[in-house]
Amino acid sequence: MFKHTSKPGSFDVITPKGREPMQPSKLLGQIRTQTLLGCEQLLAHMFSAVDDLFYDLSKRASSNNEANLYFEAMREIRVNREGTAKRFLHQVGIAFAHLADRERFGSAPSKENSNINLSLVEGDDLEIDLAKTTMISSARALFNDDLYHLTARLNELLPLLDIDENSNPLDPEQLTKAFIIACQEQLHINIKARLIVFKLFEKHVLKQLGHIYHDANHVLVDAGLLPELARTVKKHAPQMPATSLDDLAAHSTNPNTLISRPQPQAAPFFMGQEALGLLLAAVRQSSSGAPAGAAMPAINCFIFTNNPGPVMTGQELASRLSQS
Repeated sequence: MFKHTSKPGSFDVITPKGREPMQPSKLLGQIRTQTLLGCEQLLAHMFSAVDDLFYDLSKRASSNNEANLYFEAMREIRVNREGTAKRFLHQVGIAFAHLADRERFGSAPSKENSNINLSLVEGDDLEIDLAKTTMISSARALFNDDLYHLTARLNELLPLLDIDENSNPLDPEQLTKAFIIACQEQLHINIKARLIVFKLFEKHVLKQLGHIYHDANHVLVDAGLLPELARTVKKHAPQMPATSLDDLAAHSTNPNTLISRPQPQAAPFFMGQEALGLLLAAVRQSSSGAPAGAAMPAINCFIFTNNPGPVMTGQELASRLSQS
């Protein structure tokens, strides 16, 4: 529920608990504070994991060059981890500030933000671009429902902005770009080490965003924004469990296993086709003057087990069809 203020395009959110109306900018500020705090904690865990991993890799390296590569990357990250974290959090804050500016003034992206995004595109090589795409797709698939709810509520809060995945500051794309920018500016490490850092960012930050999305949605729900939004966005059709090559090899060596293993049922349309073909064959054989003792085509009676009444044999069915 909203109340228009004197400024066009601005809204006060009236909470259902009778509290004072809260401005959209204040709600965004609250979400921003929670997000930066949560990301800072996740980054601390990530950098600890990065340090441990590079130390282990340097000890287990197969050559001196490889050991030096990992050791130098570990030393570089130890020295610049704080600066990298600050740059990342600053870039995330820019995304929130840009959204707030659009809400208040309808302004275009800031010059700083535009220049950074441009340099990111120009400086990327194929490996970094592929890693970025993979990280974004994986995180979006993992938090599909949470992101849908958050985007819908942000659009309810800021109806004039038409927020999507490209403008939602909490979308994995914005967070991934912010981290890549921070690494490009702060960490001077080999591309091999850089890709390892990106992989750990995906594991320890992007895939741990659930509580951040939950808290952001909770802030908006508590302000009265779409509290009844369905918890499930869409139902996925059930899929057959994937079978690994090892499982197939194990079953192929044991014929009894293949026989006893339950088989997926055929679709009703194909069962009907099979039954119709057999019945027509029986009718043609009966009408062609075949001897009474001639063998009738075998009909799988299990096709009809879902129908009420006793099972009818092929000869009886053919006779009744001929009479009618």
